[in-house]
Amino acid sequence: MWMALAATLAMASPLDEPLKTGVSTPADAAVVVGIEEYFKLPEVPHATADARLVRDLLIYTRGVPAANVRLLDRGANRETMLAAVGEAAGQAKRGGTVWVYFAGHGAASPDTGERMLLGDDVRTELASFAARSVTVGELKEAAGQHGHRVQLLLDACYTGQTRSGDALMPGARFAVPSYASQPSGKALEWSAASANEFSGPLPGMGHGAFTWAMVGALRGWADGQISGTPDGRVTAEEASLYVEEALRNLGLHDQHPVMSVGDGAGWVLTAAPGRLESAPDLRAIVASSVAPTRVQAAVPPAPIPGRHAGLGTREPSVVESLLITSGMGIEPHDLVFGASGHVVTLVQFTGFGCPYCAKVSPTMERVLRTYDGKVRLVIKDFPLTNKEDARRAAIAAHCANDQGLYAPMASLLYAKDADLSELGLQGAARRLGLNMGTFVECLGSGRHDAGIDADLALGVEKGVIGIPTTFIEGEEIGGSQPYETFAAAIDEALAKQR
Repeated sequence: MWMALAATLAMASPLDEPLKTGVSTPADAAVVVGIEEYFKLPEVPHATADARLVRDLLIYTRGVPAANVRLLDRGANRETMLAAVGEAAGQAKRGGTVWVYFAGHGAASPDTGERMLLGDDVRTELASFAARSVTVGELKEAAGQHGHRVQLLLDACYTGQTRSGDALMPGARFAVPSYASQPSGKALEWSAASANEFSGPLPGMGHGAFTWAMVGALRGWADGQISGTPDGRVTAEEASLYVEEALRNLGLHDQHPVMSVGDGAGWVLTAAPGRLESAPDLRAIVASSVAPTRVQAAVPPAPIPGRHAGLGTREPSVVESLLITSGMGIEPHDLVFGASGHVVTLVQFTGFGCPYCAKVSPTMERVLRTYDGKVRLVIKDFPLTNKEDARRAAIAAHCANDQGLYAPMASLLYAKDADLSELGLQGAARRLGLNMGTFVECLGSGRHDAGIDADLALGVEKGVIGIPTTFIEGEEIGGSQPYETFAAAIDEALAKQR
């Protein structure tokens, strides 16, 4: 190839590698639960990755013995969760702490308001929610049965919503009374969101927003949050304040984690003087990590033979030539995620205001994460003609990309209740902290119209009649198919390249 495409994930997440401090806390034990796939309920995007991130934090940064850390990412029902926590309580020694982390669906009892953490075998009936879940109170009791200190880290919400804000059960919402979050005994409880909020993902990072910020805080990012002078220790109070501020800096203004503990300053969550990390610039990291690259077409030394479908009579650029074999080209206006070079290419025609496109979006994140370095994803705009605001939303996403925040904007616009009117789009831009003058000017400038029109024309030419439609090395996959369908097609394409 004459050139490689620019890598779109320009800066990896700073949490990709475990922070190894050499600290040892042999008296501690932990249970880490991450339920991504439920039997009857929607998936919880990134829950498995979240659990493994926390497991690594506890083992490598906190120094909990690996033999004392139980990871439950499959078969995590009521019985296995309670049994694992009871076992951890037995493993912990005098003066130790029992850690319990949960990433998955939550709900609240309609009768008592007690918060419930749903096992992976719950069904879509309220009676099943109660019968096949573990209450937060039960977890505290099981973990503290031998008098150890207990730390609960809960990336779940209790309003009956998914991480995307959709309802777990149509028409069912749960109210959580404020008393439900009061501390008891020797327990610290840290929840991802306040009583009637939902806990969302952090687009582009492959993790829940709370878990990502919380793990960073305990790796040292929160050290000195109050005094301004790091001392090699992260207290509960420092960590709580840091995560609240971090979520605001990341544009998540509607999620407010809640920590319940008698004396936050008296709890030290991490201690490793001289071996903790300094806090990074979060906005710069997220902007670099989630913003797709605008591909710039290079001029080849000589004309390239052949012609790309839909390009008219002009010769294709070098970048476009990379995809001639699949009949798709990468244009300067396209949004490209993933690896550069000779890799498997997915070209997806998609649009906002389309529920199936919203559903396939986390599947694409999983594909990019699983096949890191092996695939690239090219986004082509195909706004639905029967949705008058769909085109405006596509323009807004490009305008957000001009400021480095495409993925967070796309996440907001894919939400079930997203307001795609001009005022609604401006509200989304404010939530993300975009420069409003620049954003509003971009919306009305028309500078992205030609690119969207080109994508529409190409889609029609390729026979796209509904979205999402994805082409993997030219092979069409229609609709919001499960991850396994995309994985099988990618594996086949990779095998052909060998």
